[in-house]
Amino acid sequence: MPSPNYARALIVGALLAVAGVVMFALIWVAMGSAGVANAPRLFTAMCVPPAIIGVLVGLYWLFARKPAATAAPPPRTTEEIDSPPSAQAHPVDDHEWRA
Repeated sequence: MPSPNYARALIVGALLAVAGVVMFALIWVAMGSAGVANAPRLFTAMCVPPAIIGVLVGLYWLFARKPAATAAPPPRTTEEIDSPPSAQAHPVDDHEWRA
């Protein structure tokens, strides 16, 4: 059984495809009624819908997505890189090791 994320992605993809076809038709008809020649009309109607969809998906990716669950650790400082390993070790309390 597919995961819910797969089904959601399938639905969103289908909606974006339908939106692209509708935008193509609207641009084609609007430019045709304005008397634009077929070549620029076709070029515009073919290029503008994917650009709009790309901008919408990019904005979603930038602003609406949840941050990654696992983030990379912060970069090490110069002191951590240059210092000898004994300086980085944490001191052990003496009372922990006594019997």
